[in-house]
Amino acid sequence: MSQSCELSKVYKYYVIYEAIMVNLVGFVSLFFQCELQRAEANYVASHPNTNEKELDLMFLHFWLKGDYNCSTRSAHCLSYMICGWLFIAGTLQIFINFDGLRRKLFPSDTDLPRSIKIICMYSFFICDWYWVVLMYFYRDVIGYQQIVGSMLDILLRVPFAINNNLMFKKSARLPSETLLNSV
Repeated sequence: MSQSCELSKVYKYYVIYEAIMVNLVGFVSLFFQCELQRAEANYVASHPNTNEKELDLMFLHFWLKGDYNCSTRSAHCLSYMICGWLFIAGTLQIFINFDGLRRKLFPSDTDLPRSIKIICMYSFFICDWYWVVLMYFYRDVIGYQQIVGSMLDILLRVPFAINNNLMFKKSARLPSETLLNSV
């Protein structure tokens, strides 16, 4: 039986969720973190009784506690570096997993094999666990939203890491395979 390299509906939705909520929101919120923190400080000056968790959501403060992202020039630079990695990760995630989208930009391209998509998923899975180690050792610095969001994303990926066949549509037998198996 030929194995499909087309994503299953559930994995397709997961990749879209991750590309938007982790890569896009992560990129935007971190790239503009210092500007958002200044806007938050201005807002707090005129709304001093606003709950801190509400402020974090309003001003996309999802990364480090306090103003650590912007406290020094080197921290700001490192934040921009992470933004670059988020952009690269999101771009790879989308263009590796969505053959049709990639072919719109590269019409002569072909579908990528399952193995490339599986390697992509496991690379992100390894990165997830690297992130868990960082969150453990730097829990005094990393914001709670980052920890909660990361744990959710990791838990959503676990079934695919355990059984990567869940990533793909079930393949129907090709007519030639049906004929060969009946002989």
